[in-house]
Amino acid sequence: MGTSLLIVSANAFIGFLGDRQVHLIDHAPLLFMFIALAIGGIFVGGFLAKRIDGNRLRPGFGWFILTMGAYIIIRELYTLS
Repeated sequence: MGTSLLIVSANAFIGFLGDRQVHLIDHAPLLFMFIALAIGGIFVGGFLAKRIDGNRLRPGFGWFILTMGAYIIIRELYTLS
């Protein structure tokens, strides 16, 4: 799961940086907030991973990623119309 989250977050960050209209310095407070939340999530996730069986975490993570992907697709399609 950690590797999947790393790939998803790296992909999002690269997409963010690749947008030519983005001025990184303008969004620094937002990026720092997300970095702080991500670091907090790492610790919470590590804590929960020790207490919850991995066989129960994988399907939940899969459903979470599927739900987020569907939400993003629907949102993008809605903004196109």
